[in-house]
Amino acid sequence: MFVIVLAATAVAVRIVTAVHRFTPSNLVIRRVLTRTGYRWALPVGAAGVLAYGAIALLAGTLAAQGGPSVWHLVLLVALYNAARFAVLVPVATARLLAARWRECRVSRTGGAESTGELGPTTERTASPLSAA
Repeated sequence: MFVIVLAATAVAVRIVTAVHRFTPSNLVIRRVLTRTGYRWALPVGAAGVLAYGAIALLAGTLAAQGGPSVWHLVLLVALYNAARFAVLVPVATARLLAARWRECRVSRTGGAESTGELGPTTERTASPLSAA
């Protein structure tokens, strides 16, 4: 029984990984949330909201006119992606401002301070107490 649950979990993980890796909205959002892509957040966010809004409008119209039930699923996915693109703009803008602030702080200190993933790090100097 445990082997079946483990196999089902492995299959589910592969499906989710494939969906996250190959869906267009995830690819675009991942690209925008890089240091070189922050400047594209506003146009990409606006285009994403408009595109997925149009898809949601079309799917909602087709579902309301008695179309197949799958249009309700398309409507929900389109609304979800439109919301993701709407949130993308302020998140990317905040990350851009934080990156520029860090770069400005490093340039003001003359490059003596290096920022990494875990925060600022400086070069260690020998302690007078350890010199024996």
